Amino acid sequence: MASSGSRDPPKPKRQLLIDFGCESNVAGNPKAKRPRLIDFGRESHVTDNALMKVLHKVREEGLPDALSRSTRSRQRQSTAHQDTAFGPIVQSVIAETSEGQPMEVHMQHPLAFLSAAAQQSASFRELLSTTLDKHANELRIAIYSDEVTPGQTINDRNDRKVQALYWTFCDYPLEVLLNEDAWFTMCVMRSSQVAQLEGGLSQLFTLCLRMFFGRPSNADLRDGVLMDIGLGAQHLMFANAAVMIQDAAAHKECTCMKGAAGNKPCVLCVNVVRHKCKWLQSDPNNWLVSSASTDIDKFILNTDASIDAILHRLQDVARNAPGELEQLEMEHGTHG
Repeated sequence: MASSGSRDPPKPKRQLLIDFGCESNVAGNPKAKRPRLIDFGRESHVTDNALMKVLHKVREEGLPDALSRSTRSRQRQSTAHQDTAFGPIVQSVIAETSEGQPMEVHMQHPLAFLSAAAQQSASFRELLSTTLDKHANELRIAIYSDEVTPGQTINDRNDRKVQALYWTFCDYPLEVLLNEDAWFTMCVMRSSQVAQLEGGLSQLFTLCLRMFFGRPSNADLRDGVLMDIGLGAQHLMFANAAVMIQDAAAHKECTCMKGAAGNKPCVLCVNVVRHKCKWLQSDPNNWLVSSASTDIDKFILNTDASIDAILHRLQDVARNAPGELEQLEMEHGTHG
């Protein structure tokens, strides 16, 4: 008989897994328990939502042959460099910093992505083909940008902040647009790097637009692009930029507008001024419209020519009468 101070011999690790239900397929143990969901994610933190998606994926498609980080990295690189009629899916463009130095920016080319996704996914191919047929091959592009803050959001020196740009077609059915998977990532760049660019977010946004509208040297959806969506199906696809979804701060940075600090808060309108603007009190013809007005029929829109004229005037004043530039910027609501 064992003494009171003696201990039972430790159980093998394999037996402990069986006892606690953490090993479901142990050879020679028909009573092995299935793993409990609460046992997953203990060693490394993962959110419940992410864990659910991973487990669903494993149940539907099984475990991949290799699980290492290096293998996943190689697979990502292989997908990113997959060649299409529009070049690789991920491409690099050269931006310019405020000091005049080049900076490489990586972007997912929207046309290359569409071609690859349609050829690899039957459901996406059907969605794209149906949408093109329904709208006579003429689609509208929506671009969404937002600053994402991983980690501590209240940290003033959070260097992990990134500017993320996404896009989709407005013409997809509503139930598709409500799914985040229908908003395709185009570019993710650290905010600290965006701040180094000449013009900041406006330059990054310009580079993204050139991926869609690359005339004269590259594909331009305004002129039509022949899109091979797989199974021998081809569409001559046209598209224009229709919607820009951002918060007020991003709109201000992206368009170089002065925002609430200017008398004209909207880059698209000629005669809309902020509701507290003194000009509204001295407008005998009632041509100006308050930004608080809901009567959109009174709004007069800018044209490309009128915006060019404003920018050229600001540039002339900046060169010849810099002391007047600040007042003129406030009047036009934009930076010179």
